[in-house]
Amino acid sequence: MGAVGRGKTALLRGVKSRIRRDLDARYRRVIEIDLYCKKETNAVAAYIAQSINHTSFAEHLSLSDLVSFLHRVRYQPSFVRGPIELLLDECSEMLAEDRRNGYPLLKALRHARQRGFIHVTLCGRRLPNDLFHDWRKSMGDVQKHMKIRPLKADEGVQLLEVPLKQLNVRLASQTTMLAAIAGICKGAPRALQRWGFEIANWAARNDGAEFSFVDFKKLAQELGENTTAERAPS
Repeated sequence: MGAVGRGKTALLRGVKSRIRRDLDARYRRVIEIDLYCKKETNAVAAYIAQSINHTSFAEHLSLSDLVSFLHRVRYQPSFVRGPIELLLDECSEMLAEDRRNGYPLLKALRHARQRGFIHVTLCGRRLPNDLFHDWRKSMGDVQKHMKIRPLKADEGVQLLEVPLKQLNVRLASQTTMLAAIAGICKGAPRALQRWGFEIANWAARNDGAEFSFVDFKKLAQELGENTTAERAPS
């Protein structure tokens, strides 16, 4: 769980990439599913099924068929060596809707997990205050909760500094500049990465790959950032 731009999706994809890089046998069983704007229970069940095995049956599947579907698919050649690894991203709306209805979807996923058909990772922006307690109660104590927090100031500076240095970008008063940008981004990795990308492109157009305070002010305006007197280098 974490706010927009904290790197939740990047973390999920990083896990998938690491599994692949390590030649882990689980890689072929990892299914990443984006549930953004999907919350109606039967529609979510059908979308999960289609993402695993896109057939006409999966397309019209209802929640009552989900566990039996996972049972059949689990023993197909792609998944026969272990449970299907479901990475369910952007599932806040789905979880809130499921909670209002008494958790029918979570209960189905719990049943499938208990029978060894799946492993489940849920990722979302925000959850109702009591939802995590209910989620653990529904899914079992083996579920762990991780909240993605903002990067610390020095971590944000490092995320900017290392790739820009590798690209030979020269920043005016580098320490002050990086600290100002890190302050603007408030520890959000996506915002920091965007700034780094734009700085690199901007500097590539300048002699000596330099990025000045004037460039900083102009880029901040383009990005719609309010550079206050406290944060902006002068």
